[in-house]
Amino acid sequence: MDSQQDSLNGKPALRAAAFSVHIFTAFGGAIALLAMLEAVREHWASMFEWLGIALIIDAIDGPIARRLNVKDVQPNWSGDVLDLVVDFVTYVFVPAYAIVASGLLLPVAAPILGIAIVVTSALYFAEMEAVAPRTPGDFTWQVMTPASDQSVPHAAGSCGFAIKVVAPPDHEVTVEAFDGETQAPIKGAHVLLHPYRALTDECGVAKVKVAKGRYTLFVSGFNYIGHERIIDVTSDVTARAELAVEPEEEVDIR
Repeated sequence: MDSQQDSLNGKPALRAAAFSVHIFTAFGGAIALLAMLEAVREHWASMFEWLGIALIIDAIDGPIARRLNVKDVQPNWSGDVLDLVVDFVTYVFVPAYAIVASGLLLPVAAPILGIAIVVTSALYFAEMEAVAPRTPGDFTWQVMTPASDQSVPHAAGSCGFAIKVVAPPDHEVTVEAFDGETQAPIKGAHVLLHPYRALTDECGVAKVKVAKGRYTLFVSGFNYIGHERIIDVTSDVTARAELAVEPEEEVDIR
């Protein structure tokens, strides 16, 4: 597999085609500059026309990149980062300037709103997140770093980890945990409907949104014997768990 991947990476035509996709994406930033120039001239219709062209580029560069396997063929260039840079300039900075310079808002409110848009959007773009697979199941992901001789030299490394993707929740399961003897609600009991988890509140109640299906409900609490039962979730359901107190261990002091 590695030798096959190295062979793909080594073909100049494939590498050139993959890199051309990055250039195409970067042209979205150039289109944003043209839109900005029109905004400075207060040619608002022309500004929106250029932004529309940038939107077309943004819509088609992703499918082309996946078709040409750009991420593997050009591993040293991040299309995700490039896309974020272009998107920030195109869909945040240019519109924010237009809002401030258009005169549609009060002179005091316009710059405040423009600053708020830029700052909050920058924080949003900086958020780290991973896109989950679209189908439920168990998956193994791997984080890899290539070897480098620059700055701080280091060898290539990788780390694998498992994730479980579940279907969107269909129904709500309400679990009530009570002391089997005193009938007092149990606060902080652990509720498990694998892979869903929750803790009961001061009323001994936990609400869990789950996908439709059959689950093994397990409820446990400190100094209580765990409660286990099978439940079929086809609609919203309430399950009551009465937990027995663990017997105290007899200590032999003789």
